[in-house]
Amino acid sequence: MAGGSYVLDCEALSRAALGDPQMKALLKDAHRAGVRVVSSSMTLIEAYHGRIRLAEWNWAMSRIATVGLCFPLIEPSLDLTSLSLRRSQLGI
Repeated sequence: MAGGSYVLDCEALSRAALGDPQMKALLKDAHRAGVRVVSSSMTLIEAYHGRIRLAEWNWAMSRIATVGLCFPLIEPSLDLTSLSLRRSQLGI
């Protein structure tokens, strides 16, 4: 695998699933070059909407690795009081 990764936000993911030629080309080129393309599981929720056809969504998803959120990585940017509350609500 080549070095580096592409990390897609909800706009880029939505554009890919809507068939935007530039985003589709970027995903194809990354796939050919062995560049890892990732997006977070939360971004998938943000990006999917009613204008996206399932076939296009599935094609985009076949090119992207989905990664979960990791509390140790995001914790410094969150208010610790609200984080503690969320953790207790989630049972973690």
